[in-house]
Amino acid sequence: MTDYRAPVQDMRFVLDHVAGLPGIAALPGYEEATGDLV
Repeated sequence: MTDYRAPVQDMRFVLDHVAGLPGIAALPGYEEATGDLV
């Protein structure tokens, strides 16, 4: 059985470029919604 390796780089890309996490983090009340936390 092979070990599972999460596609972390792909998930970071989606959060930053598709979901627009930096823009969401700029909204009031979402300042702590950083890529490291999410």
